[in-house]
Amino acid sequence: MMRKKDCVALIDVSHRGSLGLLSRDFIQAMVHYGGRYRLIDFVLSNCCRSELDIVGILTQWNPSAFHEYIGTGASWGFDRLGAKLEILPSMAKPEQEKCCSSTLEAIRENIPFLEHYHPHTVLLLQAERAYFMDYRGLLAFHQRNRADVTLGVVSAGENSPDCPAVTVGDQGRITAVGAQAASGHTNAMGAAVVDWKLLRRYLLQSNPTETEDFYSGFLASLLKNKEARVFACAFHGYWRAVTGVENLWQGQMDLLSPQSGISILEFQDKLFTNTPTSRPPQYLYPSNYLQNSLVAEGCTISGSVRGSILFPGVTVGEDAVIGDSILMPGCVVQPGAQVFHSILGQEVTISAGCRIGDAFYNDKVNVIRSGAVVLSHPAVQQGKGHPVYFQG
Repeated sequence: MMRKKDCVALIDVSHRGSLGLLSRDFIQAMVHYGGRYRLIDFVLSNCCRSELDIVGILTQWNPSAFHEYIGTGASWGFDRLGAKLEILPSMAKPEQEKCCSSTLEAIRENIPFLEHYHPHTVLLLQAERAYFMDYRGLLAFHQRNRADVTLGVVSAGENSPDCPAVTVGDQGRITAVGAQAASGHTNAMGAAVVDWKLLRRYLLQSNPTETEDFYSGFLASLLKNKEARVFACAFHGYWRAVTGVENLWQGQMDLLSPQSGISILEFQDKLFTNTPTSRPPQYLYPSNYLQNSLVAEGCTISGSVRGSILFPGVTVGEDAVIGDSILMPGCVVQPGAQVFHSILGQEVTISAGCRIGDAFYNDKVNVIRSGAVVLSHPAVQQGKGHPVYFQG
């Protein structure tokens, strides 16, 4: 039986690997973020607060850890009557690395899911974004303008690397996108409202290829029609595309900066998560020193932590120093070790006397993959070399 819905949201979590070692073995949107959250919590929380009842998650592969984390969607309010949060995997055979290589292909594979709800519009969302937004404003803008497509847009800058450029003309109408657009002013933010009948017709008639994404395929084709009503809706709040290690690091460091436009208090108020909270409180030994840092529950701190974010269950030994770094759950930094300008994956062990990074020369973020054990080395202890990474 068909259930009529004005809007169905689709979240694209197909991106994999742009965070290097941190996302090699799992969906990138599952990366830890902000002390006790995950990146996908942003878009799921936004959908919940926007009172969107039907949400599908487009995936190109389907690890059990992702299924376990999403569960019934209860953590984001999708256990209420009439609501549904459903993972929509590709139709790939188990032995295939991936099947559909673009958002358009993934949507085409899941036309039956959308047809079940017979929506007027589809809200397309990219998961690798950190921001808070009530999508009802975007949907209302789309309706007021009788638009075919409405793109949420942000001012171009360091927060929007690799995001499609957008050229906005008179009355807020978009005239070009992607390679055809004038770069340097406006970028697509990863939230788009699309007329479903229009998109469905394109998907069935054009048979999009793996090289066509939403912007270079559907939207570029639509803009060839001068009568198409494609609008830009500007978003002025805090927003960051987490499309690489530097952005992952900087986005979390923003939580420690009063000038960034985002704070941990806003996280606690607006961000929902399925991360367990059963750990004991932090334990701080008398020898600890904390400065401008975020330390989650279950951490044990004996050393110095400055300008850093520590996820649950992190241990920092005596005389160890952590500076400008992100330590994900279960990391152990043994006595006397030093970690600067780095991201440590889950359950990384830094052996006594090791030094990762440099306290003064930070030209890039150091990354240690989950489960790695970094052993001591004489050159490291003397500050003359770099450690050898022994990965578990």
